[in-house]
Amino acid sequence: MKSDTKGKSLEYSAGGEKILYARDEVQVLKPLQVFRALNVGANYNAYLAMMKIVEPFEGTVETFWKLPQTVIGPGERIIWPVSSQQVSCEMELGVIIGKKTKRVSKDKALDCVFGYTVVNDVTAIDLIKRGLGPGREGLPGFFYLCLAKSFDTFESIGPVITLKDEIPDPQNLNAEYRINGELKVKGNTSDMRLNVAEIIEFISQDITLYPGDLIATGAMATEQYAPQVNVQIGDKIEMEIDKIGVLGNHISG
Repeated sequence: MKSDTKGKSLEYSAGGEKILYARDEVQVLKPLQVFRALNVGANYNAYLAMMKIVEPFEGTVETFWKLPQTVIGPGERIIWPVSSQQVSCEMELGVIIGKKTKRVSKDKALDCVFGYTVVNDVTAIDLIKRGLGPGREGLPGFFYLCLAKSFDTFESIGPVITLKDEIPDPQNLNAEYRINGELKVKGNTSDMRLNVAEIIEFISQDITLYPGDLIATGAMATEQYAPQVNVQIGDKIEMEIDKIGVLGNHISG
């Protein structure tokens, strides 16, 4: 039994109620009830090179919304969708906005941040690939992007929100992505095309940001590790970013 310097138990309250639990005795809930989730795409140089994607216009990022109900927390199951046969997960740094923000300059953008978290951006890849097909299915991929990204449970966040004063420089964070304990992706936030401050500056020019808004800053990759990794039912997904921790989820049928 753990005790303080006076020999009093730290596991139970004065009234005898248990107040200290082991990690496996509790469920850690998602650290934020997300109202709006805005994801950034094609924002890492290694990602652009490996995926052979045309770089967005200078000073801009590709963005798309995810429905709030897609967001789950650590330990929750990612549900395989009925309408997809190919699902991938991408590791991203998540930014939580701390105050109402409109047309902020990049020099002051980080003042608007509350903290940071790990984001697992899940995608039904085969739905997006329909944009490359012939005939009726030959619509541009973005026609399918909202559907492919917004199935229930397709955005996991956590395990915690690390406050911004504990991460004064969000542009030098190492990250690892593992499936069933095997390393699949490594990355560092220094490889962003637009850094966190520049992303906030760009988005806030015409979209007002509010406290609790989540911005996922793009999929990490390196020359050795592709950003998109296909997953299978039963896989254990772990994504870890310096100073934030490990976000873990299982893929469920």
